[in-house]
Amino acid sequence: MANVSLAIPSKQRKLLKTLLQPGVFACLFMIGILWLLLSSVLHVERQRILDSAILQGSNLARLLEQSTSSVLESLDRTLLLLRQEDEQNPGDFDLRHRAGHTISIDTSTNQWAVVDQNGSARSLIEENGTFATGYVGDSKWFQRQRDAGRDELAISAPILGHL
Repeated sequence: MANVSLAIPSKQRKLLKTLLQPGVFACLFMIGILWLLLSSVLHVERQRILDSAILQGSNLARLLEQSTSSVLESLDRTLLLLRQEDEQNPGDFDLRHRAGHTISIDTSTNQWAVVDQNGSARSLIEENGTFATGYVGDSKWFQRQRDAGRDELAISAPILGHL
């Protein structure tokens, strides 16, 4: 039998000898360590950014809640004052005059309506003082407000109104 030996060309032998040096292993080890450190730093930074985003989102949600609550309380106070004035002087209550003064203060309101206990509504629809009338007694929002046990502000889902 013939002796078969693997002959490695001299260029490849030199390359293999160079790659098997301890310095090459030390460099590869250092590259691995650097990758581990980099991934650790990136993980910590990612977690810090996520925590910061959650905190900022929480603060913005709290601010929105306070702002919305303030607007609704202001609208409720305005409506209670208008109702009180209407109850004290039902013949002298002028929705056109009151809405003009209130709208200049409260820019979030774009339409006022007075609805009696039967569901008949009278609404100021134009800035020039034009009124519209209609029946809203069949509306869910009106029935819920009419049948409510407590006198409090009720907000319905947005609807296309009768007026």
